[in-house]
Amino acid sequence: MPGFFYGWSDLVLWADQPALRALGRGAQHARQPFDGGGLTTTLLISCAFFVCVWGVARLFVRSEGPAALNSARGLFGELCRAHQLTRNDRRLLTHLARQHRLADPACLFFDSRWLDPSLCGPAWQKQAGRLRELRLALFAGLASPVSAGA
Repeated sequence: MPGFFYGWSDLVLWADQPALRALGRGAQHARQPFDGGGLTTTLLISCAFFVCVWGVARLFVRSEGPAALNSARGLFGELCRAHQLTRNDRRLLTHLARQHRLADPACLFFDSRWLDPSLCGPAWQKQAGRLRELRLALFAGLASPVSAGA
C-alpha cells in the first residue's frame, strides 16, 4: 500500500514545476473567445478514421464470401468444409435435400434419419452405400435414433 502513495507524491511534485505553473497562469489571464475550428477539425478527422475502419471491416466480411453472411447456403457450405466433404458429396447432399423437400439443406447435418437410404425411394438405391458412409462419417460417435435401435 505504501507504493501507491509514493506514486501520487511523485505526480504532485512533478505538477509543481515552475514551467507548469507559468503555463497555468498564462491560461487564466488570456481571456480569448472560444475558437471551434480546432474542435471541428478533430471531430472530422475522428469521423473519417472510424468510417475508414468500418469500410475496411466490410471489405473483409465481403471477401469471405456468402458463408460470412447469415444464409442457409453459407451454413451448408461451411458444414461441408468442416466435414471435409468432396464436391460429389456436396452435390449428393444437395440433391438429397431437394428429394426430402428441405428448405435448408443444412438440416441434413442435424438429423441422421435424412441420410437413411430406405427413406429416399428406389431411385436412390444406387447411392445407398455412399449415403451410409456419409451417415457414419457425419454422425460417428453420436447417439442417433437409428444407431440406438440397431
